[in-house]
Amino acid sequence: MLLKIFVTLMFVAKVFSLQCYFDAKVDSLKLNVQDGIDNCESDDSYCIKLENVNGVYAKGCAKTAEKLTLNSLQVTCDSEGCSETGNMCCCKGNKCNSSMGVSNFLSFFVVIAAFCGLKL
Repeated sequence: MLLKIFVTLMFVAKVFSLQCYFDAKVDSLKLNVQDGIDNCESDDSYCIKLENVNGVYAKGCAKTAEKLTLNSLQVTCDSEGCSETGNMCCCKGNKCNSSMGVSNFLSFFVVIAAFCGLKL
């Protein structure tokens, strides 16, 4: 029973933590990362997309994007939408992560199966 509780807590923490699709290209740092998942800090509730902001092209958590700009850009996502120039767009939750919906569904299914005693 203790194992079921532990496994359930692991899945619940995974399901409710924000993850964003991650890409980063920064020519000045010779950085080019594609097709990753960014696990956001606990106080970060937005995913972001940057298009040529100080030479940075990135998708990921808002706080990660701020680090990629070497803190030269104060990334403030306090609502969903794009900046006036369209080079910075914020979205709340896992909406910027194209495959998270399926992953969340599967995690919920595994938790329910564990509680019901189903053998997978």
